[in-house]
Amino acid sequence: IAWAGFQLDGFLNGGAFAWLLLLQIIIIVAIGGAQAATAVGGSRSSGILDFHRVSPLSSTELTLGFFFGAPIREYVLLATTLPYALLCVGFGVPTMHGLIQVIIAVIAFAWLFHGLALLSALLAKPRAGSRGAIGLVIFLVIVLWYIAAAFMGRSTTLFALDQRLSFFGVSLPWLAVVLVYISAVLFFVYLAARRRMASDRIHPLSKVQAIAGMGTLSILLLGGIWKQESYDVLEIVALYFLVATSVIMLVMVTPSQAEYVKGLLRARKQGQSHLSAWDDLSLNRVFLAILCAILFVTGTIIWRAGINAPLALP
Repeated sequence: IAWAGFQLDGFLNGGAFAWLLLLQIIIIVAIGGAQAATAVGGSRSSGILDFHRVSPLSSTELTLGFFFGAPIREYVLLATTLPYALLCVGFGVPTMHGLIQVIIAVIAFAWLFHGLALLSALLAKPRAGSRGAIGLVIFLVIVLWYIAAAFMGRSTTLFALDQRLSFFGVSLPWLAVVLVYISAVLFFVYLAARRRMASDRIHPLSKVQAIAGMGTLSILLLGGIWKQESYDVLEIVALYFLVATSVIMLVMVTPSQAEYVKGLLRARKQGQSHLSAWDDLSLNRVFLAILCAILFVTGTIIWRAGINAPLALP
């Protein structure tokens, strides 16, 4: 890439940095995510993960160990590309400020994909970890390739501008908004991964955590579409996304019949007539009512905000 940048003036028009950025994304996001999934899948299939669970290590330590330890080689490879990124800065594209923003964004997206890969490996069957990792790499490489091809010709403008995004009508730096969304998603992915790291038989999220996740998602969606152009389209997309996520959350916290019977027998042994509404093995009636209330309130706010939203130009 550096040689082509010298030969084809790629440093001046930003093309060299665009290709370097694509390489960095493939290394840390795609391959790093595959490493996290493969490490967890291999540990589960071989039984090593069960050994770790009975060791003095806590589920938090295990989760963070796989999260940061599995893709350690990819972090080293990413570090080897940074001198060439500084070479691009020396020729003017991007600026040092732009490079720092891009690197932070790449690492944030990498952590998100690493967390999702780790969680998917914990949720999948023990023998499906490696195949899922390979599929993840192929999918990400194809998607990232098309994304790179889309902005390759406009790389100079993209890296030079300090874009701003609206959040609840307030103009904020794009990086701050992106980090808010990624941090929220990554936090709940971490909670689910930590619970599954403790036991394969536990639900990924508790009922309280799932309610908190839906509330956070509703707030972030409202902030993202607030007073935006084409609001009539965005509100439909947001509502469908909320409903689909609610169905997934409902599946994640609802016990099976066998689990409910087991929980009921445990409660009776403790002298209780029924389980607490917030127990993992209890019925989901209270959770479902609160979930419907969140959807109703969010949908009402979206509809009321749409009355005064700006109309999209034809």
